Amino acid sequence: KAVTAARCAAILAFSALAARDSVAGMVVESDEQFFPGARDINNVLQLLRAASAPLTPLPMADRPSLIMSTLLAQIDRAAGRGTAVCLISDFKDLRAEHIPALLQLTASHEVLALQIIDPAEETLPDAGKLRMISPSGELFVVDTADAGLRTRYAHAMAKQHADLAQLFARTGISLQRLYTHKDTFEQLACHESFGEYF
Repeated sequence: KAVTAARCAAILAFSALAARDSVAGMVVESDEQFFPGARDINNVLQLLRAASAPLTPLPMADRPSLIMSTLLAQIDRAAGRGTAVCLISDFKDLRAEHIPALLQLTASHEVLALQIIDPAEETLPDAGKLRMISPSGELFVVDTADAGLRTRYAHAMAKQHADLAQLFARTGISLQRLYTHKDTFEQLACHESFGEYF
């Protein structure tokens, strides 16, 4: 998902530069890195290098507490009024409690949410018994051959996606899903917000 997010950021950044627009960005992993607006390719490449840098997984206990509302407020302050804002994420941490911060963002900006999805997040493949490690380090075995488990999983993930879509609809934010197994460029080109650029 991180690779797809980085590709998406690169495509949008180069399209904006081609249109002589300024590009700014914030990369959030274990901390935040902000890159101010620029029309220069070298400055934009710094942003894209950060977006495509290898991830450094940390144990759950060592992860800094990144508060979504704070991040959205930072984006709102950093982006000039009327700026188009693209949020690229899987949005796993986004909740109804963040609606006020999203509404604050949409009050001054046109906002597009690009949700990165892996196919396994929608349908659990039948791959037999799998050993998995949770973010907290707990080891457990999942029997993916269990049809009932796969059905419950699919329903739970469909509900998560529907809840997220409803949240964005309530805040007036356009949502597009980008799948990791499909061509990122083609998926963006099909979206009405970007069709004119491709």
